[in-house]
Amino acid sequence: MINGLLLYGCASLCAFFIGVQGNKRVLFAALCAFLWLFLPLNTTTLFYVVQRMTLLAGSFTLLGMLGFLYGIMIHQKTGNKYGFLIASISMGAGYLFGVLSKENGVMLGVFVGVIYLLVVRNNVEKNRRLWDIWAVIFALTPVLMLFTYIVWDFRFLRGYGHRDFTFAERILTESRALWDYLLKIVFPSSERINIYNDSYVISKGLIEPVMTIVSIFSWVAFIIFAWVYRSRFPFVWFGLAWFLGGHLLESTVLPLELYFEHRNYVPSVGIIIALVWFLFFVWKKMEEPAGENLISASKVVKPVFLSLSLIFFIYQMSIFYIETQTWKNKETLNMAALLDRPDSFRVNQAAGGYLAGIGEIKQATYMFYALDKRWPGHPSTYAYLLYLQCVSDNVIIPSREKLEKRFLTGLHDDLLGSQMFEKIHAIKQKGACPKLSWNDFRYWVSLLMQNPSMPKYGPKQNLLKLLMISYVTEGNYSAAVSVLDEIELSDLRVSTIRLKMEILMKQNRDNEALALIQKVKERFSKNIRIWQSQSHYFIEAEKELLLKKSKVKRLFDINS
Repeated sequence: MINGLLLYGCASLCAFFIGVQGNKRVLFAALCAFLWLFLPLNTTTLFYVVQRMTLLAGSFTLLGMLGFLYGIMIHQKTGNKYGFLIASISMGAGYLFGVLSKENGVMLGVFVGVIYLLVVRNNVEKNRRLWDIWAVIFALTPVLMLFTYIVWDFRFLRGYGHRDFTFAERILTESRALWDYLLKIVFPSSERINIYNDSYVISKGLIEPVMTIVSIFSWVAFIIFAWVYRSRFPFVWFGLAWFLGGHLLESTVLPLELYFEHRNYVPSVGIIIALVWFLFFVWKKMEEPAGENLISASKVVKPVFLSLSLIFFIYQMSIFYIETQTWKNKETLNMAALLDRPDSFRVNQAAGGYLAGIGEIKQATYMFYALDKRWPGHPSTYAYLLYLQCVSDNVIIPSREKLEKRFLTGLHDDLLGSQMFEKIHAIKQKGACPKLSWNDFRYWVSLLMQNPSMPKYGPKQNLLKLLMISYVTEGNYSAAVSVLDEIELSDLRVSTIRLKMEILMKQNRDNEALALIQKVKERFSKNIRIWQSQSHYFIEAEKELLLKKSKVKRLFDINS
């Protein structure tokens, strides 16, 4: 709701620079905010709780844009140089808090650059040269710095080792994905909108599938058309530049997953503004003086145009409503996902997990065995079966040899079994799951950690902590610490090191804990992002340990 209000402000100020005056500005901004708030494609962002980071980054991006537009409008109206200050502070805050919410907050510079070049600049009469310099510093420079960092030494290519697609395949696939996003914004359908998109077909070449080359040529033709007719149809060039610019980070070279609908949360803003701009453009053309025949024709054209616009609004709202119904509960969400994405591994896995969650263990077991037959080689499938055996004694799991091979050499997937082992650990902590001993638990976790598909951080660190905590649960603190003693400190996350420190303190191994804290300081103190969020744990522990040592020394002196 806050983002809708922020967009209303941005759209209203954009309308001012476009030339929309009076009450029409209110209507322009209201239509933009309304269409965007109820955009069907945004439902997967709004209702999927983990995407709160996308919403929050969007808030600061819109706030930065609003401050820029307000600052430059104040400067043009009054000549007050405070406009520069307002715009600069807003951009600084937008970058800072946007990036802290989610990394793509840095794309604020792209959006402000598009607004400035395509909407604002031609209407700047005072100090245009200064505003050009301002745009280079605040809009262009941060984005150039980001992409220089990304492509420097081609380090981004290392991330493709854990993906089932290459760099070239990703670029080719994204040409199709971007068209798909655009069509979902303008002409959505409930069957095509879903949070699960792992079944999206990878482009293996220009003609595999053939829509790859069609998509590439279509983008080239669209861009040429928008550029050639940018003066006649400015809304087309604006919407295209905003949309493609908004996807520069997440839909280009980085080895991210191929397809996510939440990537369109802010990029869709430009398409919505362009659509409303188009409606006002057509209406203005119909109101222009013309010959007698055309005037009489406009009496028919205007009602038809208004009717078609109303149908479009109703169509968008109806799809939005249908999408909200799928998010009512887990049952409707999983049913909709299975209907929309029957070929998705994640959808079928989530459906099996849902069945297990409601106590349908037998059906869940059947589903996971069927899933393993259709998508063989995933460790998370076997981890699910181990979890189901913990829940029910009647579940038959694969042989030990099959489990060993799967956990040690299985394919990379999102879960890689780590989440399921967390659930198994929670069950065992309560004294349940007698069929799986703690030694077996640790054996399977250790095998999974040795899997070459396992990333260095993320799931591997979670499994490492599970190993430690499993020993702590049994009261074997020395074994818990020894798990990490065999691993280089540089290979550990700060949260994992913190756990080791806490166990050392629990064992009264104070000197080792102090030495570990010193190593952590040396390694992380220059990393502002990590140290700001984690330093207090280590500093407080150090104070506690030093105070304890001083008390022991004082007591020793007194006794002496």
